[in-house]
Amino acid sequence: MGKAKAAKGGLYIINIKAFRRDLLDQQDVKDQSFKRSCPSCYPVKKCFFYVKFILILIGFILTVSCGYHLGAGPVPPAKFGTVAVPIFVNESKEPNIQAVVTNAIILKMNQAGVMVVDVDQADKILEGRILNYKNRSVARTVASTVSEYRLSATISLVLKDRTGQSLYRNLSAQLREEYFASVILEQNEKAEAEAQQRGAIDFAEDQVRHMLDHITSGLGNDRL
Repeated sequence: MGKAKAAKGGLYIINIKAFRRDLLDQQDVKDQSFKRSCPSCYPVKKCFFYVKFILILIGFILTVSCGYHLGAGPVPPAKFGTVAVPIFVNESKEPNIQAVVTNAIILKMNQAGVMVVDVDQADKILEGRILNYKNRSVARTVASTVSEYRLSATISLVLKDRTGQSLYRNLSAQLREEYFASVILEQNEKAEAEAQQRGAIDFAEDQVRHMLDHITSGLGNDRL
């Protein structure tokens, strides 16, 4: 079959005519047998074959030309460099929420390909503050007992370079998540803790994406 030849830069050159000819030769053998068994069905089957061929060809070209790799995560901008993420300052009354959010940010930074290092080794520093934390009921049963809660936190994020210049800031980023209530205190506390983890992960993914886009596009310091 027409083979794809590797070129410079990892791109591929495909012999379209040879690829089509080889594929048609293989298909003709199958078609002759099918045509004899069902003459009226043959034109429809032939049409489907050409559609299938075009879709396969388009998919192959897009795959090799875009350099797509299965399992590859987002690629950070080359100029982003390394970043330090000190534990966020917690100005709320919710204990340990600063650790949950900080760990989620570090996780999503790593997954995005950004190297998180100590402050004295970093090109940039991400400073965060948990400004407030709320947990309110949003649904009740017919017996007027709480059935669902919504937790929320307002978080300030400021990314600075080594000189202290602000590169990105979002002074009122929102973390939100809902969870089902339980009449058992221990289960309710566990559900809230799990909701904090889920909310922090979603929050971190969104904010890291914005930061990378911000640096890549060279925007000003205004909040995205």
